[in-house]
Amino acid sequence: MTDTTELTSREKAEMFTGADNWHTVGVPEKNIRSLKMADGPSGLRIEKTTGFGFNESHEAVAYPTASALACSFDRDLLYELGEMLAEDCRKDGVDILLGPRVNHKRSPLCGRNFEYYSEDPILSGELASAYVNGLQSHGIGASLKHFAGNSREMGRLVTNSIIDERTLYEIYLRQFERVIRKAKPWTIMNAYNLLNGVYCTESTSLMDTARKKWGFDGVFVSDWGAVSDPVQALKGGLNLQMPGGDHGTSDLLIKACEQEEELLQKLDESTDHLINLEKKCVSLPLQEYSMEKHLQFARKAAAESAVLLKNENHRLPLSKEKSILVIGAMARHPRFQGAGSSKVNSDADSILEALQEKGCTVRYCQGYHLAIEETDPILFEEVLFHARQADQILFVGGLPEGKESEGYDRKDLDLPKCQNELLQALTNLRRDIAVVLQCGSPVTMPWAENVEGILLMYLSGCMGGHAAADLLLGDSNPSGKLAETFPLKLSDTPCYAWYHDALYRSYYKETIFTGYRYYSSFDVPVLFPFGHGLSYTKFSYQDLRITETEDQYHLSLSITNCGDVPGREVIQCYTSMQKSKIARPDMELKGFTSVELNPGETRQADLYIEKKDLCYFDVRRHDWVTEEGEYTFFVGSSSRDIRLQSSLSVQGETDPCSTIKREMYHRTGTILEISDEDYLQIIGRLPDKEHQVYPYHRNTTITDLEATLLGRLIHREIRRMIHKDRFKDVADSTVFESPLRMMFMASNRITWDTLDQVIYTLNGHYFGMFRRIYRTLKKKAETDQIPP
Repeated sequence: MTDTTELTSREKAEMFTGADNWHTVGVPEKNIRSLKMADGPSGLRIEKTTGFGFNESHEAVAYPTASALACSFDRDLLYELGEMLAEDCRKDGVDILLGPRVNHKRSPLCGRNFEYYSEDPILSGELASAYVNGLQSHGIGASLKHFAGNSREMGRLVTNSIIDERTLYEIYLRQFERVIRKAKPWTIMNAYNLLNGVYCTESTSLMDTARKKWGFDGVFVSDWGAVSDPVQALKGGLNLQMPGGDHGTSDLLIKACEQEEELLQKLDESTDHLINLEKKCVSLPLQEYSMEKHLQFARKAAAESAVLLKNENHRLPLSKEKSILVIGAMARHPRFQGAGSSKVNSDADSILEALQEKGCTVRYCQGYHLAIEETDPILFEEVLFHARQADQILFVGGLPEGKESEGYDRKDLDLPKCQNELLQALTNLRRDIAVVLQCGSPVTMPWAENVEGILLMYLSGCMGGHAAADLLLGDSNPSGKLAETFPLKLSDTPCYAWYHDALYRSYYKETIFTGYRYYSSFDVPVLFPFGHGLSYTKFSYQDLRITETEDQYHLSLSITNCGDVPGREVIQCYTSMQKSKIARPDMELKGFTSVELNPGETRQADLYIEKKDLCYFDVRRHDWVTEEGEYTFFVGSSSRDIRLQSSLSVQGETDPCSTIKREMYHRTGTILEISDEDYLQIIGRLPDKEHQVYPYHRNTTITDLEATLLGRLIHREIRRMIHKDRFKDVADSTVFESPLRMMFMASNRITWDTLDQVIYTLNGHYFGMFRRIYRTLKKKAETDQIPP
């Protein structure tokens, strides 16, 4: 096996950055091959061409997105997904799959929430661990991301996520720790943003925590374009800068290593990690690939992940013997996946065609336009005319692609106006309506009380239409549970008052009171609670027993299917410590399992709760600590449907320390608030300085350039390029919120030196700079033409 002593400094420095957009640098003469990477936590996205933006990709199977799959609460399903994706990778020669994404769902406004699992770190960590284990069992490396505190799209390349220590460890790092300990991912992708004042690609604290505390032994790779300073990134512990194209990075590193001997050691360590990664990637060719097997898995996964939110008067399943009026453009043109780097080139089925294939008598009305918010009066009246005499009504709606995407956040939680108005009119006629929703994250439902059935499919992949039809007709029984809360309105969400307060900073003032932890602790009514999900049958819970081992609490109980159809029940365990000396959420998920039961069948269900999961993070000890006292274990069907409970006395520390206090928070109407003085007590200190707009620097955004004449000219040119679609599906806000260093993504001829010279010129040093820039570009062009 090659070691770093056999490589030159130049070879080591060149390995620090990729060869191109999707490959690492290989050194064939030293038996180090180049590795191929691809997007696709929910299906492979292998680009046909390269360039700035999201380019056209090869066809692939689109599986349900993470927001859907999390509702399965099924580790085995996620393990199987990992195996399926590994086969996809092996078929196309991919070594590293850039997923899974485990960022915490802080707000339903985050445009990228469809890619993330849950608002609970233990659920996210358990499911992602299974995914990684399934993927890597076939010799394909995972890339756990985005590390860390990346919870909104607004300003994602420049924003500073300010998170207090306890909240950081309990909510935003816990899922990463869990996956590292349980699945040992081969790579971790460092996020774009700053975390408490330091870019994640440069954060020694963040990367040392993963390596020295959690045992991570893989490669830290930057998100694409996330490196602000290659030398500082290497010092911080980063191993691979992406995308590739040297841009002068190797020259910078060699020069820095000549000046700092410790940095040379860092480069050696980084190279060792890259060599070890190359040896782990088996890259065995796939002997046989069955497209049908993968499509059927996608169908199964979509069905198991769907959530039956409401079912009054047994509105669902629909009768196959009666005709169905299917309303909604999404019934024919489904929204089945997210947009951005996870978007797969895949054909999808539809609910309409799936119902017809199953022999149903169907009348279809378009109802609304996908790309227009306003109601079309002709389509509107057509629906109402047919609805008056329809045997059964199925409305299919949701969020069009433009409503949520990588690159920008949502502005509200509403469905398009045309859909809400049509549903309101329908419910004025009759209540016996079933609704299917296709969306990547929570939506408000002002009509929810006036319909009888609601089936949430999320973004269910290319076989979501057949999966929905299976559920709607009773060929499958819904068993999904919500992995996030559906609030009644946006202002009810815990971070509403400060989520979008500034581009360059994001204060996480809600601290540990996020998601259901907030709604349950502050008695906030919700539309549908965390863990909620109905079935076509009923389950009873009995005989809870708790036994204790050295490292775990073993909970066992009896579950009975009380209905007349087979079903699967997800059993959830939450804990609470009502007499804690520190602030704690009223309920926290600690474990889950599921059982499949035939009608009338009773089985024992077992849950195993790690003792360390009862710990909180102590800010005086800077470590996880168990507080002594009485803990209550709640077992139920959702966070607000508790069936059984039992209490235990637990030994531990009697002097816990936390800067967070419940009394610091108050609600003004529906809005959570905390004073600046109280928040300062929690965080300890505010950032040393605000974002500097002028003089310009590498992290100056395109928007900031308008402060000078030359900057305004550049700004205008970029607007022209957007108008000509030069950025290939990249949102306008992403372009204007991008820092100057992202110029690398647009041209291979730009080096760090060129960039710094451009910035020098923008700061008013015009004379002589254009000649220097020209010489640099010319030298770069000549170098590129020299054959190896």
